[in-house]
Amino acid sequence: MDALRSWVERLAGYAVTKHGLADALRKVTSPANDLSSTDIYTAIVGTLDRLLQVNISAGNLRPDLDAEDVILALAGLWQLDPASDWRGQAHRIYDIVLGGLQRPARHTST
Repeated sequence: MDALRSWVERLAGYAVTKHGLADALRKVTSPANDLSSTDIYTAIVGTLDRLLQVNISAGNLRPDLDAEDVILALAGLWQLDPASDWRGQAHRIYDIVLGGLQRPARHTST
């Protein structure tokens, strides 16, 4: 789970600090685009899928996750304003998203 969180943190940082990356990510995750034809999208979703699968296998995340769904859930990161407290906002966004990815706690019988 730590590797997934670290990767999402780096992705947010790149989206804000690398000129044009956030715009490219907004474009490839919009419904009007053919997502499968973009190298950026394919690379990001492929990496995310590997991180998800490792965590699913370890029992940390829900087994029904799809990398394309998760990247859309993280799409708020592409809206971060570099002139704002984007790091704090990014942390709040991925805390919400990563919290929703976790496997629900199993209740024990008492």
